[in-house]
Amino acid sequence: LDWNDMSAVTYVVPKSCFGKKLSLSVEYRTPKGIQAGTAPFHGVHVDYEMRQGGRSHYPVDYLADPSPNWRTVNRTWHISSDADRVVVRIGLQGATGPMEARNIAISGC
Repeated sequence: LDWNDMSAVTYVVPKSCFGKKLSLSVEYRTPKGIQAGTAPFHGVHVDYEMRQGGRSHYPVDYLADPSPNWRTVNRTWHISSDADRVVVRIGLQGATGPMEARNIAISGC
């Protein structure tokens, strides 16, 4: 990966969910640890990218801590009704190492 690449499981949020709360639950682990890049936002991400009016927006609660043991993360976000596109992501950004995810559940719309 390059210094800022994103390696992730992605889910394109259907337009029927725009204007509603979206909840995400996932179990993840980084069994051998990770090596983060140079930027403070590099690491394990559980987040979304929302395109709105030609700009990308991200939640403030996007990072999760690396862990060799299974951890559960639950997030709930309000998706703007005037979004153009929303993609939920679970993975590593600007980091290298193995990451596993299971029991991914998205609800609320």
